[in-house]
Amino acid sequence: KHYEIEGTLNEMPISAFPDTGAQKNVISLSYCRRLGLSIDKGSDLKFQLPSGGIVECIGSIRSRWKFANESKSTSLSFQVIADCTHDVILGGSFLKWSKTLTQFCHRIITRWRPMPQCRGVKLLGSQRQRVSGYLDGNFVEAIPDTGCDVMLMSRAYAEEHGYYVESGGDFRCELEFADGSRAYTEGMVTGLDWSYGDSETTSLCDFHILENLPADVVLSNDFLFEGQAFSKYEEFFYDI
Repeated sequence: KHYEIEGTLNEMPISAFPDTGAQKNVISLSYCRRLGLSIDKGSDLKFQLPSGGIVECIGSIRSRWKFANESKSTSLSFQVIADCTHDVILGGSFLKWSKTLTQFCHRIITRWRPMPQCRGVKLLGSQRQRVSGYLDGNFVEAIPDTGCDVMLMSRAYAEEHGYYVESGGDFRCELEFADGSRAYTEGMVTGLDWSYGDSETTSLCDFHILENLPADVVLSNDFLFEGQAFSKYEEFFYDI
């Protein structure tokens, strides 16, 4: 599955990528050039990647965004990344402000595509949003990331709780980050029970292990959207 939001940027149609794990709205350099947008080089913002690497922004642009089939447009700022894997990424703050994850979730469209060789993990920068829950009976503040194709857990968190990591070839996968860089996971922890907040509903989950993940646990797009988490469990989502 692939998730998109259709709209216009600078009056040009675009399918944007909804990413609650992105600190800011992001646009690729190539797409900026296609639209003829002027880049403000004054920004020297840097984003940390889930691999521990750093991606530097070239600058920023400001343009008008409008959701498809809606009349109102909004002036948005976008950070420009040279080799961004998506033309346009709508970040967590804007998705929350525009109520796209809750009241207007119909804006998010599901496309069916063959599973890519690399699974996408588009965490970018410092993530403010968290969702509280219990993983195998332990309280955890997870990052809900609609830009992440897999459930993730840090190596440190797995070791802290004594989880067995399956590390054979079948349990490892290649991940692609927002700047096009890649890394392999170290294995998987399987068969853990997750529940949102004090909800009595539990889900059996498997987590891929990533060494430098800047969070204990990251919940994936499929898990969040298929479970209607942002609306069903809205009370357990908060900013830090």
